[in-house]
Amino acid sequence: MTAHPRHENARRRAGFTLAEVIVSFTLLGFVMSALVKTMVGVMKSYGEQTRSARSAESLRAAEMMLTRIMRNSRADLRNTGTATINPDPLSHGTFDNVRVRSDLNSDGDVSDNLEDVRIQVTADTMFVKWYGSGPEQAAAYPVRSILFEYYTTDGTPVTTKGTVPTASRVRLTITVPAEPGSSTLIRRQSWVYLRN
Repeated sequence: MTAHPRHENARRRAGFTLAEVIVSFTLLGFVMSALVKTMVGVMKSYGEQTRSARSAESLRAAEMMLTRIMRNSRADLRNTGTATINPDPLSHGTFDNVRVRSDLNSDGDVSDNLEDVRIQVTADTMFVKWYGSGPEQAAAYPVRSILFEYYTTDGTPVTTKGTVPTASRVRLTITVPAEPGSSTLIRRQSWVYLRN
């Protein structure tokens, strides 16, 4: 007795042929490659967005800190003459650093915390030295540069260190890299009116 021809074909076709396996693995490879490429793109985009958000946050933090410090500069309710702005305490020859002395609590001196402050930028980091409480501290990163431009009440630019006491306002320019280490820069300018 011989086997029925349909049963014979079914026995021979029980598995995959080599060609079918190769085609299946090739298609699987294409799908996996596309999936990995998409995942790498998403991860790269997330990293770029994170670095960009860090730069924007540093810009906001630096601007907020500088604005508050400069707005309270020269606070001297007792008129002791100790509240001053030194536009170049590090002698860089440009107004890219500042030391602000203010009598915020009206006790007649500027030796209390937050009353004597120096700000500078070094190696993409904005540093603040609070003279009442120790060494300078990193306040914002990344910050490429800061620039202080002083103006009198009538809008005349103050260009020398000795005439800064005549200034009534200052234009702050803060520059941050779009991403840490990037050569693409983001600049923001803001105006601050000075006390006294």
